[in-house]
This record gives sequence, structure tokens and C-alpha cells, in this order.
Amino acid sequence: GCLSQVTHTVNVHSNPSLTVNGTQICIGDQAILTAPAGYSTYNWSSGGASNSISVSPPLTTNYTVTVTDGNNCSGSASATVTVNPLPVADAGTPQTICQGTSAILHASGGTQYSWAPGSLSGSSVSVSPSANTTYTVTVTSAANCTSSDTVSVSVNILPQVDITADASICYGSGITLNVITGTGSFNWTPGNISSSSINVSPTASTTYTLTVTDGIGCSGMDSVHVTVNPLPVVTFSQNGPVCLNNSIAFTDQTLVTGGTASQWNWSFGDNATSGIQNPSHTYALDGTYNVRLIVRSNSGCVDSVTNQVTVNPLPVFSLGNDTTICFNLPYTLNPSLSFSFTYG
Repeated sequence: GCLSQVTHTVNVHSNPSLTVNGTQICIGDQAILTAPAGYSTYNWSSGGASNSISVSPPLTTNYTVTVTDGNNCSGSASATVTVNPLPVADAGTPQTICQGTSAILHASGGTQYSWAPGSLSGSSVSVSPSANTTYTVTVTSAANCTSSDTVSVSVNILPQVDITADASICYGSGITLNVITGTGSFNWTPGNISSSSINVSPTASTTYTLTVTDGIGCSGMDSVHVTVNPLPVVTFSQNGPVCLNNSIAFTDQTLVTGGTASQWNWSFGDNATSGIQNPSHTYALDGTYNVRLIVRSNSGCVDSVTNQVTVNPLPVFSLGNDTTICFNLPYTLNPSLSFSFTYG
């Protein structure tokens, strides 16, 4: 009936309680999974033995870590690494433009778009390169994953166009405008004429433009200005009619809009001429004469006018026929006066 008693104390430790946060990555990227520090050992399902591991799974994967504390008690936690696919970036089809024009680039495959060169953004952008250029678009998905694609823009130079130099003509005359340099299809404006040269007779100063379009649709232009100078308004006055052996004074009264008269050519109708502005002329015979004045302006334009002048004959005076009389006998004279005029 005798009893003996021994007492032992048993300490019961709780297992470690821990949390490892999951994360999302894009395919090809790495994720860092971190368990709380301070445990004696770490054992990850992927093989790691530290509190942090780096993983790059090709698919969404669940990772578990088991830790042991100083009391040799164990605890576990799991974390999921979600792997998001990359967006399928598409920068569109290659384009060809003419120098000085623009191309619209269209991309697809994501929610955000960034273009280089140019630091442009948006699924559609306008670019105006001066030379052949390759553009790269970086496409970002809703999961913040990115991928890139490229598209080329080829730039064709414009046709070189050179035409006749600026020119001046006189009112009522014409000029031929020619292509000096330029091949392709031609279009002159105004007029919409499709030839390499055109004959024009503008009534007012006009600028003509030639557009040359090559086989790929690129166009170059050049212009020529045709100045239309007015004709001189030729007129003159004279102090006729006069009697034979008297001089007729001719006075030039020509008007030149925006200019001056620079040269005169008189034809008096009797084969006589003069080159001064205000001449005088004496006719050898009576009659009516056509006097023509040709005037050239300082811009080289010429016009003329023809007027008539009249030279009257001298009167014919007569005292009758000669006769013989006796000394101291009277004789009666019968004078007569006659005129003869010819009018044209």
C-alpha cells in the first residue's frame, strides 16, 4: 500500500504560423517569393533552402515552403505565382509615302502603345519621316506585360521639276512654256493641260504651275510667272491741212500704262520717214497722205495708228494772155484766180 510520485513538466510549443504572398509575372520574367525571416530551416517545394527564392515558371505554379523553428517545430505556407502571357504586338504593314507627306501607323494587341522613334503613344499615330525609317511599337497588356513589333516606312523622293523662267509678253501675244527637268505625268494649271509644253496667251499677268507625278504617285511642282505688259495707246496730232510748201508739225500723244514710249517710227506717206518723237515734214506735192506712227514702249510692246493729212495746192493767178498795143492806147487787164483741191 505504499505510493511514490514523480512529476515532470512537458512544454508544448505551437507550430510556426507564416504567410507567403503570391505574385503575378509575365512569361519569361522572374518572381521573388519571401518567407518570414528567423526560422532555423527553410524547405521550398522547388528546392530552395533560404527564406527567399527566385522562380521563373512557364505556367502558373503553386509553391510551398516548410520552416522549422528553434523548438524543432514546423509550419508551412503556400503562394501562387500567376504567369500572364505576353501580348501579341502587331505594328501593321509596311508603308511607302512621298517625301513631305505623312503615314498613319496602326498597332494592335494590347491596351497601351508606345512608339519609337518619336515618343508617340496610342494605337494609331501619324509620322512624317524624311528618310526610310523603322518604327518600333511596345504593346502593354492589361496585366502589364509587354511585347514589341516593328514596321518600316519607306520615303520616296519627289520628282525634280524645273520649267521655263519667268517671262514678259505684250498684250495679245503668246509664249510657250516648256519642261526643262521632270519626267512623269504633267498637269499645268490654270488650264489642266497634260503636256510637257503649253502655248499660253494670257490677257493679264498669270502664274502657271506644273505638277509632275511619277509612277509611284509622288508629285513635284514648279511655277512660272508670265507678266502681260500693255500695248501703247498710239495717237498723234498735227496742224494740217496746210498749203503746199508749208511744214506740218506732228505731235506724239501716245499713252503707255505703267511705262513710257521709247521709240517712234513715222511714215509720212511720201516715202519719207522720221525716228524722232515730234517731227515736222514738208510735202513736195499737194494731196492727201496717210501718215503712220509706230510706237515701241519701254517694255518692248508695239502698236501703231494711221491718220490722214491734207496739203492744199497754191492758187493759180492769171492776168490773161500776152498782147501788143500801140503807144499811149489804153488796155484793160482781166485777172482771174482759180483753185484746185483734191481730197482723198
